[in-house]
Amino acid sequence: MNIMVIISSVIANYCKHIFAVICKYNIEIIEQITYLPLDDKKQLDNEKQLDDNKEQLDNNEEQLDNNKEQLDNDEEQLDNNNIINQSEIIEEINNLLITTEMFTITLLKKQFE
Repeated sequence: MNIMVIISSVIANYCKHIFAVICKYNIEIIEQITYLPLDDKKQLDNEKQLDDNKEQLDNNEEQLDNNKEQLDNDEEQLDNNNIINQSEIIEEINNLLITTEMFTITLLKKQFE
């Protein structure tokens, strides 16, 4: 028999016994995970992917900060526009009042002539 077949058979048998004991005694296995060693290339690929993910996260966080800053600037600009619009409205109202006063004065003058 091939050595790998024998090892696989032993491991499978061992796992069955562990599973039987766990079921029999209602044992809960919480976050007990066995990691098999990866070959060097897979490990390097995983580390590179992790680095890429961290870099992407940093870029996303930077973009989020930029978006927040832009939002703050937009809100400030909107507030400034509202102030400018209010000032323009007040100026227009004042102009209308002045025009109305002048018209009223003109009418009164004509009435007393």
